[in-house]
Amino acid sequence: MRNNLFLALAVVVLGGVISGFIQTNQPNPSPVQTEPVAMPSAAAIEVAKKALEQERQVKGVFHDPEKSAQWQIGMVNDGSSRVGYAEYVCGVLKEKGAIAPSTNVKIIDVANLLVPAKDRNMHGMGTVDCNDYRVIDAGDMTPVIGG
Repeated sequence: MRNNLFLALAVVVLGGVISGFIQTNQPNPSPVQTEPVAMPSAAAIEVAKKALEQERQVKGVFHDPEKSAQWQIGMVNDGSSRVGYAEYVCGVLKEKGAIAPSTNVKIIDVANLLVPAKDRNMHGMGTVDCNDYRVIDAGDMTPVIGG
């Protein structure tokens, strides 16, 4: 009986050693290959700009891939939130192929462009992440001039 117990213990210990050896000597899996992130072409950006400039309410279209909100759309501040319009702009950008992996749209008060930089209210009237339509900023509807 004692020999059987010793033999069973030896098998368990030896099995653990062999299992540990096999696990530690497995080749490292190759790193996961990811597809390169597709950025919108200059032509797609221009097509999107032209489409947005045709909108009656839009007073200016600005694109700067270095900004946190890459697309800034100038509109007259009528005191309402423009989150819905920012979502609409995201749809136009997607339709025109002008979406990058982290595209944000910010609706800005065009009056910001008419006052000296030091006096500007830089809050938008609504900012949206175009990838998941998450509202980043619901907006500040305080008019820049006369408010």
